[in-house]
Amino acid sequence: GYYEIDPLTSSVTLIQNGGQNILIDTGTPKFFPKIIEELAKHNLTPEDIDYICNTHFHLDHCGNDAFFKNAVVWIGRSNLDYKTGKATIFQNTDLAKYPAGIKMILTPGHTMDHAVYVYEENGVKYVCAGDAVREDIIRRQHVPPVHAPEKFVPSMKMIFEMADVIIPGHGRVIEDDIKKELYELVCGEWKMTVG
Repeated sequence: GYYEIDPLTSSVTLIQNGGQNILIDTGTPKFFPKIIEELAKHNLTPEDIDYICNTHFHLDHCGNDAFFKNAVVWIGRSNLDYKTGKATIFQNTDLAKYPAGIKMILTPGHTMDHAVYVYEENGVKYVCAGDAVREDIIRRQHVPPVHAPEKFVPSMKMIFEMADVIIPGHGRVIEDDIKKELYELVCGEWKMTVG
């Protein structure tokens, strides 16, 4: 079996906090001109991005990382500094210095090292969920074979319980009535198929 993603790119989220410019995921090169266009609306260029926080290292989420030459790139418990070429992997994430106001939480399931990034703005808790939450999977209750279903569903439940707003890697922003509806499906008795 197989499944398709069309168009092949993830959401890209800009967070500006504490004088830092942070991107959650960077999409694929085909969509890099759109990222440049959107950054320009905020008077930013790729050189102005201080941090990238990747949810996981699939091409559709990290395909543009190298274009942000001044950014320190995070993926879960490790980072890469393009300026120095140095990578650091933290066994204890309490020692990691994530960007200001950003909390990383490991959410295995889509991949075993998948991570989500949490931030708050005006009392609203946002979770940039990458592929840990997919509305199409929830509605179909069908987990593609590349996932680890025994971890995927518990990770989704945790995200729904902590977030006010979920920004998925694919699909629309999940909040308000849609969030409530999807949460009930996630917490219900799944008749999940895999494969």
